[in-house]
Formats: sequence, C-alpha cells, structure tokens
Amino acid sequence: MIHKDNPVLGHLINETLLEAKDYATTLHTLGTMEQYFSKIAANNPNIEVRQMRRGCSHFGLTRSDNYALAAQYLYSERLSYCPLWRCNQTSPLYGVLTNEFESLWQANAPPAVASRKRDQPSSLRLSRHAKNHKR
Repeated sequence: MIHKDNPVLGHLINETLLEAKDYATTLHTLGTMEQYFSKIAANNPNIEVRQMRRGCSHFGLTRSDNYALAAQYLYSERLSYCPLWRCNQTSPLYGVLTNEFESLWQANAPPAVASRKRDQPSSLRLSRHAKNHKR
C-alpha cells in the first residue's frame, strides 16, 4: 500500500477518469486502509503491514506458492479495463513479480528490520534471492 507521503502518489491519480477520486479522497482512503490492515496485523503475528514511502508498484499483486495475479495500473484507463496477468510459478513473469514485491518490501522495511537485513551474510541473501527466481 502506498504511503500518503510518497512523492509519486499525486502523479498516479488521473482525475479525468469517471471512477477516479480526487487527491484528498485518496488520502482519506489510504488512511482508512492503513488503520484497517494495521488492526488486523496487531491481532495476527503472521501479518505485517508496510506502506511504500520509497518506490511505487504499478500493479496490484496477489501471489500464492503456485500462481500470481497482477492487475497493471494504467494512467489512461479505469482499473476495470486494465490488463490482468495470471501466471504459474514456472513462468518468468512469476519470478519478476516476486522480485518486484520483495524489492519494494525491503525498500520499505522499518529501520530495525532493514539493518538486520544488511547485517545478514550475503550468501544467505543470495540463496533467498535465487530461490525466488525459479524459472
């Protein structure tokens, strides 16, 4: 989920589209979503919520161990008209989407998590990276 202070946010909103919300409404919606998901995470130790202050995802991603679904966001189109990609774990696209998610996840880690990641031996980081890129 993008953070309200991400400098890209204002450029993602095309107010000329019928279903588009204005910037103020988008900020309110982001705040509501953050509260909602943070409440869920507070009650579930296996769930963590991060907001993107750095980088920007240009797609909505749902990924399981076997499949990935990605809805690409296009500035010129309503979301219902944007492409939806579905691929299985053997597809190169699955690896690309996994890497994009992991890159944004790490770029937006809380400071304590980010420093632990930097302190981790590079061989461990590389083995995790390679594992995520099965082709």
